[in-house]
Amino acid sequence: MGWVPVIPRQLSQLTSYLREHEHRCVSFTSRILKQSSGFLHQHHLIFLYTRSEGERPQGALLVSRGGLILPVLDERKTWNADDIRVLKRKVLFFIPSVHSVLGSKRDVRITTDAFSIQPKSQVEYILMVKPDPRFPEEPGRNIPGLVIRKAGKQDAQSLYPLQYGYEHEEVLVHPGRFNAENCMAMLKRNLVKQIIYIAELNGTPIAKAGTNGIGFTYCQLGGIYTVPEFRKRGISTSLVKSLVKDIEHSGKRSCLFVKKSNTIARQVYRNLGFRDCIDFDVAYFF
Repeated sequence: MGWVPVIPRQLSQLTSYLREHEHRCVSFTSRILKQSSGFLHQHHLIFLYTRSEGERPQGALLVSRGGLILPVLDERKTWNADDIRVLKRKVLFFIPSVHSVLGSKRDVRITTDAFSIQPKSQVEYILMVKPDPRFPEEPGRNIPGLVIRKAGKQDAQSLYPLQYGYEHEEVLVHPGRFNAENCMAMLKRNLVKQIIYIAELNGTPIAKAGTNGIGFTYCQLGGIYTVPEFRKRGISTSLVKSLVKDIEHSGKRSCLFVKKSNTIARQVYRNLGFRDCIDFDVAYFF
């Protein structure tokens, strides 16, 4: 059979496959969960790979109208660029150009090779997963005046400086293209649709942590940021711990991807029980 476009009645087969790999594709599954079937298929092109009729799927690939490609290729199959190249014409008919490809290092490499495009920049991450709901024992830190709480839409204005700092340090490929209006709009939307925690010192926000994707069984953490003068004081550790406890209370598990170069953050997550899983890349083409 090979690759076939996913139609609404095949969503259950697609989600069954994605659930097996969800720790590395929450960006994919969260789109399925938060959007109606009609909206999903209007704004996304989704393919499912099955070797023959009746067999379990071995791959899935999502393309958004904005040019994002999310490949999720089964690790048990040997893949090469030719396996994906057959989709090139259909994908480039759906979108004028590729904006970015996000996924495991292997999946990103195979996809970019298949489309014969070289990224203008590529960021290397480590995907980390928390396999155990318990937290390692650690000495408590008492910071007078520090309050950690769940944030709501009423916190948008006070959280904006943290969001600004996060995007400039961790997200933006071209800082000169930063759009303040879009940043605030996304922050407000996330405060409603995602789980976000805030750390305040004497009423002033100094750190935040949240999810950027909520899947079937996993939540993906993101937007974790502490203002520079309050780093290395255990605040982000306490903040992420509160967030993860909330996620686990809902019956889901936590995952995240962190820049390979950010050794301090990686150690913070290890101290909280996260473990390195796979190399994870984002390739940009603009």
